[in-house]
Amino acid sequence: MAILCARYPQAVCILAGEGAERSALEAQVARHGLQANVLLAGFYSDALSLINAADLFVLPSSVESFGLVQLEAMALGKPVVATQVGGPAEVVQDGATGFLVPPRDANALADAIEKVLSDRSLAGQFGQAGRARYEQHFQPQRMAEETLAVYRAALCKGGAA
Repeated sequence: MAILCARYPQAVCILAGEGAERSALEAQVARHGLQANVLLAGFYSDALSLINAADLFVLPSSVESFGLVQLEAMALGKPVVATQVGGPAEVVQDGATGFLVPPRDANALADAIEKVLSDRSLAGQFGQAGRARYEQHFQPQRMAEETLAVYRAALCKGGAA
């Protein structure tokens, strides 16, 4: 955010969630003078309303399994900027539904966020493509059916052996 706010002083980041790193994050926000730009919302029972109110969704994890929250953002038609790790790399199509950046690369993250914020047309394209990708590949019913098909195939192979 320090890099991004140097370019976009009006940018605001809302961090939802609670954890052991909160005090370290508060100190970092204060050290960089970002109190007006970063809101540590803590636990938020309706995180989807936060995502829906945002211009984009950012998942800067250094390690991430599947990242269901990015699918929720895509279902809401939000462009996604995420790190190229685990689940996000499987869900986000770089340059089509959002941007993937290397983990722990603050400059690349800020650049990707800036590209989305500075180009409303691109943000809209990413949002629409993300929503379509969610609809086509990640609907809960479809995922359940495909998972069940994998189990059935495994059982059939196991029973035939």
